[in-house]
Parts: sequence; structure tokens; C-alpha cells
Amino acid sequence: MEKRYQVFISSTFADLQDERKAIMESIMDLDCFPAGMEMFPANDSEQFEYIKTIIDASDYYVLIIAGRYGSLADDGKSYTEKEFDYAKEKGIPVLVFVKKDLENIPLSKTDGSEEKMKKLKNFIEKAMKNRLAKYWGDSKELKYEVHSSLSKAFKTHPRTGWVRGNIANNENLLNQINDLRIENERLRKSINEYENECCVATNELAEYNDIFKLLIRVEPEDGYEYEEELDITWDEIIGIIGPGLFTSKIDSELKSYLEETLISKTFDKNGILTISEYNYNRIKMQLIALNIIEQNGSFLKLTNKGKNFLLSNKTQKK
Repeated sequence: MEKRYQVFISSTFADLQDERKAIMESIMDLDCFPAGMEMFPANDSEQFEYIKTIIDASDYYVLIIAGRYGSLADDGKSYTEKEFDYAKEKGIPVLVFVKKDLENIPLSKTDGSEEKMKKLKNFIEKAMKNRLAKYWGDSKELKYEVHSSLSKAFKTHPRTGWVRGNIANNENLLNQINDLRIENERLRKSINEYENECCVATNELAEYNDIFKLLIRVEPEDGYEYEEELDITWDEIIGIIGPGLFTSKIDSELKSYLEETLISKTFDKNGILTISEYNYNRIKMQLIALNIIEQNGSFLKLTNKGKNFLLSNKTQKK
């Protein structure tokens, strides 16, 4: 993805206007944004607070040092040195470019103060410590050195940078699609693992044509209550009660539905016919294990597999 970086230019102002212009051209040649206080150089604390926000938004910091130390803040440091310290504090890559032959710079391009000259030398030592600085003789050489150093920094220390809104959105969309793809693969794997586990368990279950011995309690209209056993296959159980489970039923409704439909259609006895909670739960758990029905809270209904089973096996074919 193509990025454009913001590069902050820090230096004294009046003595380096031509050099700053050359650096701006070099930065723009790299399709990047130069940043700095060209119209309002930092010479008071209020403007310096604003400059810090510009540095915060920058990806790289370019420091140009020549014969002047610059205007002093209340703490005795120049604003240029304070900018340098702030960029270091924020972890922004710093590139330093020092003028050759400082002792031969015209007096008009110095501070004309021994105290400031001493501070300038100390600042140069600090800026060059643990850092490979470049030297320059004129604005043309400076422009080349800045271009070369920034090009290398973009590769060795890539930063966040700026991108066009539509590119950033596309990048974000691609990342979301990739995240969804990964999540989809994870879910597929989980489903496969679950199905494999279910297959192992299902193989141990009774098959559809196996007989289930259903114990029924009979309460005749006259006489004593007794129990009788009914032999019925799981296929028959599903075929009888399945159509009633295309819509959800609560547990108690399903038990009543079992007694009304299953027993009345398969057991020719008069009186009240019921099945015990034990036998009802055995039937329910078997159908859940076979993935014919599913339970959600207190509601039960056919699964997709259960619906397909009924539509495939309990409908009339040509």
C-alpha cells in the first residue's frame, strides 16, 4: 500500500531559509509532506506548544544545524533544541545534518555570542551522539543528503504514514475479509471435529429399524391399572411424532403429544394410556442423540436432519 510520510524540518530560521526551501523540495520529490513553522518560527512558549502537535503528527524529524543556536526559551534552551528533545521523547526517527566548517561561517550567520556558540557546540554533540549524522556544504549538497537519508529511513524504519481514504478503506475491508476467512476456517474445523465426535457416538446408538420396548400404563374404564409392553421401531416413532415437531413444543406438550399420537395409533386398548417420565426421557434423548430433534431451553423441535429424514422417508414418491 502506497504511503506518504510527513517530515518535520527543524532548524533556526532566518539564516537557513534557502536551505529549508531546498529540503522542502527534496521531501516533496519523495511524494511526502514537509512540515515546519515557515511563517511563524518558534520563538515563544505558546507557539512551541502548537509545534509539538505538528511533531506528533509527523513520521520523521529532520534537524539542520548551522552557525546559530537560536532563540532561547525560559529554561535557557533554544527552541530548536527543545524540538529535538521532544521528537526523541516521542520516539520519532531523527535525521541530523550539520554544516561543514562551522568556524568559517560568516559572522552575520552566527549568534555573535560566545555563550550561545558554546551551547551550539554542546547541542551538536548531543544531536550526533549514537547517531550517524551527515555533513553538508551548500543547499544543493544538503538537498541530496536529505533525499538519500530519508529514502533509506523509509525502508529501515517504516512508519504509519498517510494513505488516501479510499485506499485505507479498501485495506481495512481486505483485513476484515481475511479475518472472516480465518474465522470461517476455524468454525469449519470445529464443526468437522464435532461431527466426527457425533459420528462415533451415533454408531453406538440403536438404528432406525431397531426395536424399542415401550412400557405403557393402561388405566381401563373399568378394572385395575396395569402395564403392557409395545414393540416399536425408532423409524415408526419418528414417523408418528415427527410431523408435530415442525413447530416447537415444550417438554410437557411433547409428552402429551407422544401419548395421544404414538400410543393411540399403535396400541389398540381402551381407557387412559400413558408413558412414564423415564420412558419419555429415553425417547427424547434418543432422538436428540440421533440429531432428529433439538432442545433449546424448554422447547423441542425437528433439526434440519430430522426434517430431511421425514421428507425423504415419509412422503409418497412417484
